[in-house]
Amino acid sequence: MVRAIINEPKVLLLDELMAALDAKLRAEMQRELLDLQRSLGITFVLVTHDQEEALSMSDRIYIMGKGRIAQVGTPQELYDRPANRYVADFVGRANIFSGEIASRADGLAKVALPGGQTVLVRDGDETGRLGAVEVAVRPEVLSLAAPTDPVAEGNAAILAEVTHRTFLGDHIEYLLRSESLGPLCRSSCHDRPKEPRVVTRWGPAST
Repeated sequence: MVRAIINEPKVLLLDELMAALDAKLRAEMQRELLDLQRSLGITFVLVTHDQEEALSMSDRIYIMGKGRIAQVGTPQELYDRPANRYVADFVGRANIFSGEIASRADGLAKVALPGGQTVLVRDGDETGRLGAVEVAVRPEVLSLAAPTDPVAEGNAAILAEVTHRTFLGDHIEYLLRSESLGPLCRSSCHDRPKEPRVVTRWGPAST
């Protein structure tokens, strides 16, 4: 890489540059590369299979599928406004439901789901058509509640069973199954008690 930079190229291709590094060193190298790119002003083209790496380091991302470009955009655009089902399913995690558009108004579409629930979604289709549609819902948007809890106005309640709970350090992932919608994924920050408590003690106990 150093020999390539000496030649002052306009574009530098970085192909899986950090694939063999452990997680902590990889994060440090990502910051070093970002600082280096900004100081040199050279365009870096980073090829990676690590989505977190792509989202955290890129100004612009190209999503490839079946040898074609599926969508181009900023990391947030790809995550929040995927162009199609492939991108929605590929970038991060997504719960994808099939439904029917019942009405459209004021930039929102009312979608009827198979379980009888109705949800309002952001409407990106300017054709005004009604009928079959697919809705992608990110795991962090879902909330868990008891079946007896009241449902806030504008929200839809989906009856589901928690099948798995996985502790992942900085967040918890729940896998659920709904009879009407199938498998669901929900991620959340810790559901630990709010009161302070000792989690880990380092070194010998004091006397």
